[in-house]
Amino acid sequence: MAIKYSSVTISSARGGVVSAATATRALNADPTSRRFQQAVETLETGCWSEAFSSLSDLANRGHAPSARIALMLARRGTSLFGGTFPATQREKAHWQRIGE
Repeated sequence: MAIKYSSVTISSARGGVVSAATATRALNADPTSRRFQQAVETLETGCWSEAFSSLSDLANRGHAPSARIALMLARRGTSLFGGTFPATQREKAHWQRIGE
């Protein structure tokens, strides 16, 4: 999974210009966003168990994007990644609710 950012320029009402890179840095200042980005990067390198651990922790704390990925890994991990990603039924139900 690759997340790519395009080069976008946003003009503010005051006439200032904000680049997408600046907006992304501001977003990544949030600790949850940083943890999520790190987990996605870990997933991209093939360290699926490590990524799942981070994603499931974030999902259990209510982070919807993490919940969607963690749920997919828990449900389809064996067929897609050749490994198991254990989650309780309660966790999966919670991730389903917050990921919608």
